[in-house]
Amino acid sequence: MARHYLKNFAGARIDTLILGCTHYPLLKGTVGRIVGPKVKLIDSAEETARETEELLLRLKIRRTGGRSVRQFFVSDAPRRFLRLARLLGVKVSRVALHSFDA
Repeated sequence: MARHYLKNFAGARIDTLILGCTHYPLLKGTVGRIVGPKVKLIDSAEETARETEELLLRLKIRRTGGRSVRQFFVSDAPRRFLRLARLLGVKVSRVALHSFDA
């Protein structure tokens, strides 16, 4: 299926491909094999995490110790998210459905 969606990129003369959706990092290896080793993959999840950490440090609100609580918010299909999280070995006790306004 991935090959079908990436067929236009595999033959294109591109040097970089941005994985711009939250679930694409799960497919990074597959995407890399299809587009080939000459194409640099930029993982939006890694970039987002890096930027978030920098912002927390700059605002001096980064938590450095103690216990933390993970909260999961989804805009659609909370049961599917919960099943996928468990399949990937992520402990999730509760998922909150939330409408995100643009």
